[in-house]
Amino acid sequence: MSPRLRSLGVNTPNKVLRLQDYSFSLGGPVRRDNLWFFTSVRFQQGNTQAQDVKYPEDNMAKTFSGRLTWQPQVKNKFTFYFEDTKKTKGHETSGRSSRKKPRTGGRPASMPRRAGEVDLHRQPAALGRCRLVAERHYVERRLPARCRAAARYARVVHDGLASGPHHRRIVGGWRAADAHPGVRQVLASSATYVTGSHSFKTGLQWSYGARRNERFANADLTQRYLSGVPDSVLLYNTPNVATNPLKADLGIYVQDSWTFRHMTITPGLRYDYFNTTSPAQSSPAGRWVPARQFAAVPIPTFHDLSPRLGVAYDVFGNGKTAVHGGINS
Repeated sequence: MSPRLRSLGVNTPNKVLRLQDYSFSLGGPVRRDNLWFFTSVRFQQGNTQAQDVKYPEDNMAKTFSGRLTWQPQVKNKFTFYFEDTKKTKGHETSGRSSRKKPRTGGRPASMPRRAGEVDLHRQPAALGRCRLVAERHYVERRLPARCRAAARYARVVHDGLASGPHHRRIVGGWRAADAHPGVRQVLASSATYVTGSHSFKTGLQWSYGARRNERFANADLTQRYLSGVPDSVLLYNTPNVATNPLKADLGIYVQDSWTFRHMTITPGLRYDYFNTTSPAQSSPAGRWVPARQFAAVPIPTFHDLSPRLGVAYDVFGNGKTAVHGGINS
């Protein structure tokens, strides 16, 4: 802490309070030369503290994963994989606060992710590999009903402002709380065909879902004080509610690779499709604004083709010196 920082009103530096990372794994054969398993659990925690903030910003992640490999014949192998990750954030602070929890009573943000995968590997490489992955991402950051109850909603948040020689600094209070509950589904698959001089791959990536944004503020205002003297009032147009549905975020690709003596040519093509909507919506009345109605907004649907071509030439045929070139869109 330099004297200049202290003269600007900074009393404590940023801190890393805790970093933890624990993991345990177990695996082995279930049936000899035929069936194997592997499991893993992991716990991570990181607590940091911003300058002049009394309470930390705490982050936590818990992960469980499992894999089962089955080889019914020498040429065929199946792999099944599952992963469940849950991330939580208990508190989020950006200024000096005199409270452990926000006045709006928001719950900790929870961001779980679940993924599953099926993998088929066939030998010889005439059918190299087929893969299917499914994921589910969602956010569980919601505002409980009590934060919108009349008694709690009427409480006014007070911000104390410290006056420094070069600036004014907010030193207390949360003014508004945001919630972003939503779900996003992700599906991906790919297949590969390989021979001695030829490699072909195709696949797709597809996701869809909806996200809802909610914003509330106690009493729809914040009273600001400078050294204990009333200074100003911040008025909000809360509550705000909006939903953004994503119909499709799709990508389909195909690529090939051919080798002719010293030269390898790799062409490819990708098609992207994006479709989202902004439907008619409404927000309830607040202290300073009436109930609002918003008409649907048309959003164009996007289609895009992206070709590519790559060329590699092995100058001496020994794999040590090569010239690469390509063109992409």
